[in-house]
Amino acid sequence: ETIKSTHTCRLDIPWLPKEATEAHIMPGLAHTSLVLIKVLCNAGCKVMYDGDHCVVYFNNKIVWKGL
Repeated sequence: ETIKSTHTCRLDIPWLPKEATEAHIMPGLAHTSLVLIKVLCNAGCKVMYDGDHCVVYFNNKIVWKGL
């Protein structure tokens, strides 16, 4: 099945740079967020993977952790 974005929004994550908060609304993913690593990196974040974990840094500080 293919789902498509219906519109865009800004995520309410004030500790991320504004450029990293643009998101696409995907009706089929109402309870989940997908964040593009490319968007985070283009906004000046550094993304590191360690096993099953993902850590996002901005200005040398951890700003987000994920599994």
